[in-house]
Amino acid sequence: MKSTDKVEAPVDPVAPAVAAPAAAESTISADTAVLVTKAERDSEVLNSIKNHTIAAMGIGILPVPGVDLLALTAVQLNMLRKLGSLYGKDFSDEIAKKLLGALLAGYLPLALVAPVASMLKFIPGVGSAAGVLAQSATAGTTTYAVGKVFADHFEKGGDLLNFKPAEMRDMLRKQIEEGKAFIKRHTSKKAEAA
Repeated sequence: MKSTDKVEAPVDPVAPAVAAPAAAESTISADTAVLVTKAERDSEVLNSIKNHTIAAMGIGILPVPGVDLLALTAVQLNMLRKLGSLYGKDFSDEIAKKLLGALLAGYLPLALVAPVASMLKFIPGVGSAAGVLAQSATAGTTTYAVGKVFADHFEKGGDLLNFKPAEMRDMLRKQIEEGKAFIKRHTSKKAEAA
């Protein structure tokens, strides 16, 4: 054997079995995105969208106007980061914030409802209650719609750099309606359970 030849370490047949539980975790990183089946990824994507939608609905109860909008943005960015990792896409918070703002600002009802609902919380009593309900529903609906729009874009091979908010507005409208139905189903199940 020459001194320049490398000696390979023996293969440990137990090592893959030890590493296997980490791959079975529900959090899938960009490195493991290619190792899961499409059905597993689709299930994880849907679960992530649903979980972030529910979290966004909870943000609506924050009593301080403006803070709810900041918290909602954080939840939606976290969702986009998770979706990006599931599809093995590079992620930039700065680019994602701009795309998120451009997508939602282009849909006038959402551009008006969220800030108005947040400001209603300044009015004691009825205004505060109405603000909480409106903000909760709007936050959940928009988070669901944004998640579905970006998941569809990533599924088709897109990434943050080629996402065109203006071209996604029709899909956003459709997903908002689907989001409203999801919220209605989710809240009615909770009401029946109580």
